[in-house]
Amino acid sequence: MLKDPVWYPLPGNGVPSILMANDKDHSRGRRLLSHAFSSDAVANQEVLVQKYVDAFISRLGEIPLRDNGIVDIQEWFRWTTNDITTDLLFGKPFGCLERLETHEHMKLLKYSIESERLYYITAYFPWTKALLNLMIDQKILEGRKAFYDWVGEQTEQRLSGETQRPDFMTYWLRNSDTGGHVLSCEEIVANNGLIIVAGSDSTANTLTSATYLLLRNPSVMEKLADEIRQLWNSHDEITFNAVSKAPYLSAVVSETLRYVPPAAVGFERRVGEGGAAISGYAVPEGTAVSISAWPAYHAERNFRDPDAFVPERWLGDPQYEGDNFAGCQPFSFGPRNCVGKNLAYAELRLVLAKLIWSFDLELMAQSHDWLKRCRVMTLWKMPELFVKVRGSDQP
Repeated sequence: MLKDPVWYPLPGNGVPSILMANDKDHSRGRRLLSHAFSSDAVANQEVLVQKYVDAFISRLGEIPLRDNGIVDIQEWFRWTTNDITTDLLFGKPFGCLERLETHEHMKLLKYSIESERLYYITAYFPWTKALLNLMIDQKILEGRKAFYDWVGEQTEQRLSGETQRPDFMTYWLRNSDTGGHVLSCEEIVANNGLIIVAGSDSTANTLTSATYLLLRNPSVMEKLADEIRQLWNSHDEITFNAVSKAPYLSAVVSETLRYVPPAAVGFERRVGEGGAAISGYAVPEGTAVSISAWPAYHAERNFRDPDAFVPERWLGDPQYEGDNFAGCQPFSFGPRNCVGKNLAYAELRLVLAKLIWSFDLELMAQSHDWLKRCRVMTLWKMPELFVKVRGSDQP
């Protein structure tokens, strides 16, 4: 079944990214883009990622000296992932960690994505279009266009630069003539916009969710902190390779992705001509269908104690041997799964490991109900997560 176009609006430049491209164009684009996300590429990109994770830890270390040590940790995660993603794309960061503020284009894009849910309504109820157009701030639409104009400018600058730094563009340029897998500049711009959203927003949301779940489950946090602080004697020992060998850390990441999946709703498809039979039900043509992650991952038929945060289920605990682990696919499944999965896992583990090695965290009372206040508006809309930061006992 093909993607339902209602749920996949075109980027600001009007050119489809691989997210909504037809099968032929998707295959062509993915084969090229995947070079930048291979295991070897991710290993080479570590030096760039470490730079910003270390900056995150260093700047966060200044917090206990002011503001009573209290921060909105979600904002800090977003600054870090925004800088990492834009450096890997364009050879220069947004500068969020340097200025400790969110880039204006990301603010505008965030509002734009949230407004997209209103356009879903107009697709099914056309008579609402005029009314909803009045409800949408024109500045949001202008901001979406401004974001893609900016992405276009940054892409052209990076394409014209001659450098062999191990960023995404180096791998794409190096392999663009291999087997005819070539993307136009407009297609690269569209995909760069997608990567900024997926690479920074989803990763920051998962890091925020992990922090909340750990602080709401002190025994899990204690066990994870023990593993991290016993495995490594210095901050510099915490590398991509090292964190991949920390079993409880990996289990915490997997359980977080189950508990708060990056994309809580389904990736809509449309039933083709003649209809289809799905799980024994006759579904007429033109119907939008999907598997939504949140209900699937919190269903007792798939996971024992689904609303409990239990990393041990991913480590062979016999109590959870009946869990349907194959049913948990936070990066989607099949030929259209997330191309950046390898980098995302490495980044999630690295940031959590260095954060918990370096600091003790305390959840502030105003954030105890944080998860209940989260909303899904195409992507997650997450409120502030206030925590108190203290230096750990590490030397």
